[in-house]
This record gives sequence, C-alpha cells and structure tokens, in this order.
Amino acid sequence: MHRLECWSTASRSPRHDPAWAYATIPGVEAVPILSSTAVRADGLRRDVATPDIVVGTEPLGLASIGDAGPLAEFYATTELT
Repeated sequence: MHRLECWSTASRSPRHDPAWAYATIPGVEAVPILSSTAVRADGLRRDVATPDIVVGTEPLGLASIGDAGPLAEFYATTELT
C-alpha cells in the first residue's frame, strides 16, 4: 500500500513528527517527504536517526517497491525547478 498526504507548510512545527510516527508502523519501510517550496525530499527510514536528503535531479529511491527516479519528475507540473 502507498499513501500520499499533503501537509500545510504552516503546520510543520516540528515538521517530521507525523511522518516519524508513520515510520514506526510495522510494514512501513520508508516515508518520503517532498517539499512544497523547493525540489527537495527528506527520506525517513525506520531505525535511522537522520533523514536522507535528495535534491534536484538526484534519484529518489523507493526500495520497498523496487523503484527509483529523478526527484524532479515529481515536480514536473509545478513552478519549481
């Protein structure tokens, strides 16, 4: 199962708390958080204290589904470059 949620930038203090809660659910391997203000993603993984940072055209890997691709593709229809 894959889940996508959009959180307001106004309610992001502390930003990763809801996502870290998801990462504690059995069966959840990773939680990618995409920025709404830049081409950037923070990848939270279970049992890893700091997120992986992905920017620009770097690959965003989703190992749980065996896929990876340029982060910028998630922003293809936005004003962000």
